Amino acid sequence: MPQSVKDEATLLAFCERHELPVRRLGTTLFGRGIHAIDLPGRDLPGRALSGRNAPPPIVITSGSHATEPAGVLAALTLAKELDLDRRVVIVPIRDPLGWEGYANYLSLASGTDVTLEPDTDLGELLSALGTVLYREDDLVISQVGEVAFLARPVAKAGRGPMDIWKHLHDVLDADQGVVRTLQSRRLVLPENLPDVEGCGVYDHAFTAWVTPEGGVGNFNRLFSFHDAPVEVAVIGDLVRELRPELVIDLHESQGSKFSIFAHPELRPGATEVYFGATGAVFAAGHPIERVEDIVPIIGAAHAAKFTDEGGGVFTGLNEFPGQGWQFTHLCAELGAVTVVNETGRWQPLATRVEQQVLAARGAVFAYLNAGAFERGRAYAPGRTAHG
Repeated sequence: MPQSVKDEATLLAFCERHELPVRRLGTTLFGRGIHAIDLPGRDLPGRALSGRNAPPPIVITSGSHATEPAGVLAALTLAKELDLDRRVVIVPIRDPLGWEGYANYLSLASGTDVTLEPDTDLGELLSALGTVLYREDDLVISQVGEVAFLARPVAKAGRGPMDIWKHLHDVLDADQGVVRTLQSRRLVLPENLPDVEGCGVYDHAFTAWVTPEGGVGNFNRLFSFHDAPVEVAVIGDLVRELRPELVIDLHESQGSKFSIFAHPELRPGATEVYFGATGAVFAAGHPIERVEDIVPIIGAAHAAKFTDEGGGVFTGLNEFPGQGWQFTHLCAELGAVTVVNETGRWQPLATRVEQQVLAARGAVFAYLNAGAFERGRAYAPGRTAHG
């Protein structure tokens, strides 16, 4: 696995080592670049010479939640291994600052060299480095430079940043004053996953953004906001530019099984692609998730957003008030079939990466061999969505 990729410099070195063409999509805070690996496809030069139009590219993304490392490692693996008669554009690290880790993020924001240990009193450190915006018994939010950092103790058998994210929602729902304080601020949450292989307490960071409506959107949401953070804006611009028919987005969830999440609107070829992804994982002997498996983890109200189509395929709109569109929502508006891989993080890292790669390859194989896409190219609902 390409675990040597820790930051922008090592990502670019990885691409150079494997002769992968790369382009910079944009720049976020502290000059960090967001990069796409652009694989041209074997047959595209021939198509150009013969005057044939190239088919739409495939887009693969990962790392919108930098605390989900299996997706990033799988995207990099796919980048060096895929050899298709089709252009493939891969954005492996959608949140480069989050991928570099909480301590590095805090160091850049504070202008000091910060070292964190699992037992560091983060709340006290944030209080010393910045201006405290909110404090309660176990939650501290402090503005350090351009960024608001959060501290909350690790919960036993918890969900890491998702526990903090949910708690923050409860705080905002209860106190409009806090909403006004945090509006349009970038929030950085610790990973808080010491028992998950490939993660830790501070190894990576989870970045969120408080919308004007008071929602806590992360970088897999916010796609209906015109003033979204650059990490969101460049991905939206990319899919509007490329108009892919297939988008694969690599994520991790709770539990120890595999599933995919998909938009409820089934365009031609979608079913083949969805079950191509989960079928490849199941055929390799990995367990497949059902909605009932996740109810004890995320709660019945959240699980009710999903329809279990069987075979590890969940459809629905996993959106919440004030957070804007998910990435899948934008892609659906542009006419794409989107596969969102969800590997249960309570499995070994190598297993999670294998599931991600298997599902992506299964989805791509099904897409390239599904005649419905050729027949349905004229079907493109919402092709002018936000641009």
